[in-house]
Amino acid sequence: MKKLLALLLAAMMVFTVVGCDKKGGAAIAGTYTLTGAEMNGEALPMDGAPETAVTLNADGTGTVSEGEATTACTWTQEGDTVTLVAPEQERPLVLTLEGNALVIEESGVKMTFTKQ
Repeated sequence: MKKLLALLLAAMMVFTVVGCDKKGGAAIAGTYTLTGAEMNGEALPMDGAPETAVTLNADGTGTVSEGEATTACTWTQEGDTVTLVAPEQERPLVLTLEGNALVIEESGVKMTFTKQ
């Protein structure tokens, strides 16, 4: 139960983020779905977790969705770093592009979003 709660809290961090550079935008544009999560190196169960996705549009806009909730954002790319920015948040969410996936690591939690 603690692991599921940690996963949900980590997913909520995605909503607290905000970014947008057109460089490479078309190449990485698409929808990335949460396919795995770890806490301190230990895999977290995905059973019962709400569907969570990040959609990056080629124009630098995007959305972050968890279950029925969707938040608009902008994004930028600098090399393998993708930064999401949500207007109401004070700090951006920074993800790393790893092949066909976006990965975020924060506070001992690692979440992997795979491009669909």
